[in-house]
Amino acid sequence: MLLEMDYIDGIPTSDMNENSEVLFCEISEALTRDDCTEMTKVALRKILDASANYFHSDIEYKKHKGENYTLYI
Repeated sequence: MLLEMDYIDGIPTSDMNENSEVLFCEISEALTRDDCTEMTKVALRKILDASANYFHSDIEYKKHKGENYTLYI
């Protein structure tokens, strides 16, 4: 089934949970930027983590998003 949404009005604004553009920078800079999504930061911190434990619930993501959110990476 195809659902269709019709535009009504308003100006689209980011909820800061999506990537809308690309910027190349050092990982350390990306982790401090306000325009870098939290999910991207979680992935970058995991890249820096030498433990390679890739299936866990990320506590920092839950702190940022709220108790009803869980990110498993």
